[in-house]
Amino acid sequence: MSTQRALLELYGSLDSEITRSRDASTRDVAEQLLPGPAGDGGWYRELEQFMFPDGDSSQADPDLRATRTEPNAARALRELNSSVREGGETLSVPELSRLVYGVGALIRVNHTATRGGPEDYNWLDANAESDTRTLLLDALDLAAPTVGTPGVRGLNDVNETRARLDSSLDSVVNMFATQFNSREAFSAVATQLAADGLIDPRIADAPIEHATVVTVDGIPSLVIDTEFASDQVSLNALKAVVDPRNWHNNFPAFFCEMDPTGRRPDDWRRVLETVGVAAVPGSRRLRTHLKFYKSELNAPGRYEARLDYDLNDPCPDAQGDRQIDVDRGFINMRATGEPDQSGVVVRTRKVAHINGIKPETQARFAFIFGYTTGAREMLFGPAMNPDPTFDYYSWADEEDRAPSTLGSSARPSSPSHHSVASTAFRMAVEYAEDMSVMNLDLADLWLSGKLTLQDVADYSSQVSARLASDPFKFLQAVSRPKGGGA
Repeated sequence: MSTQRALLELYGSLDSEITRSRDASTRDVAEQLLPGPAGDGGWYRELEQFMFPDGDSSQADPDLRATRTEPNAARALRELNSSVREGGETLSVPELSRLVYGVGALIRVNHTATRGGPEDYNWLDANAESDTRTLLLDALDLAAPTVGTPGVRGLNDVNETRARLDSSLDSVVNMFATQFNSREAFSAVATQLAADGLIDPRIADAPIEHATVVTVDGIPSLVIDTEFASDQVSLNALKAVVDPRNWHNNFPAFFCEMDPTGRRPDDWRRVLETVGVAAVPGSRRLRTHLKFYKSELNAPGRYEARLDYDLNDPCPDAQGDRQIDVDRGFINMRATGEPDQSGVVVRTRKVAHINGIKPETQARFAFIFGYTTGAREMLFGPAMNPDPTFDYYSWADEEDRAPSTLGSSARPSSPSHHSVASTAFRMAVEYAEDMSVMNLDLADLWLSGKLTLQDVADYSSQVSARLASDPFKFLQAVSRPKGGGA
């Protein structure tokens, strides 16, 4: 069974509420809880048909196997409960967070549409196939803390949380119905539920995605910025696992395959990426040929590593399936102290457009499947607990371990014009990235109404400093012996 697909159907029930309701307030509430405009609905069917065109061939029940164009929240909750209690699946903290969020959002939207009280549970299961109160209890119980859960003391019996939740369900439903007014409000509601011992406290710490749509080369594209930190991971540990050729091991739920295809003449690496909902047989796979480049800065008190990626050019690339026509971004990592000591801050940006689904629908896909939390797990998980059976590509690994199908990976044996070009290219990339980040940061401040004259002055001085110093840095860099064309 697929927990990911059941979660998608749970959220899709919000879409059907908008479609059925003619109440503008219902649409307004839905827009506060999911990214992008609610419009007239229909995004769930678009996403389900795109991602699961052949349904799920592993399901024995035809009702669960076929493409689900009409979402059913009760069916989704029963499937999630069965997957865990009978199928032996384990929900990750990001999945638990999205489960609690989805249940809370349904409660909030239904409360707005029906003005029902906390005791009005019959709205969830229109066919009365099961007690809706039981469905809610079963769903929230999956997210309850167990013995040994970090941050929970005095819990001696796994049945204790079920009894506590049963007696508190009316107040829990009322809290979601009256206090869960926006995506930002989820943290406060979840924190209170965790303090009451009703859900795992780690759920309250799961970040919420903030996505927007911009135009890139004339194409409306989704942009997701994330920032997260850890005091348990070092920069060096991150550098040991962050290479894109490791991603299928770091996060196999989404990255199905990452096949190395060698080095480009400009020193960028190449990898053929296959992504999709890996747990669902028959779900759509997207194959994209990417290029990536790793750089770092090591100076006293400042240790950083940067990974930039983009579509391999020239585009379109024959190795990809051409379903993605924008796919670029970066992963920037900074040590808070020494690079071999715990303490790191990570900032990422993803810009993408998938042919066949609207960017706003892609935003909901990223939100439902927890892009930010997934990125954090993909990096911090293997950095803290590397798989001893996996041969990781390290940060300093300069040799391709797989044969290249796209030209030689040999490097120049002596300094040459290529060395100068590579240096210029790397510096241009770093300059463009830094300026792009500064420009977007400035735009964020302006859009939020927080831009000050001091911000503008600081930006001007930074740009002036770069323009003044970079030509000399370039001359200094190209004058150094390259040691084999580095």
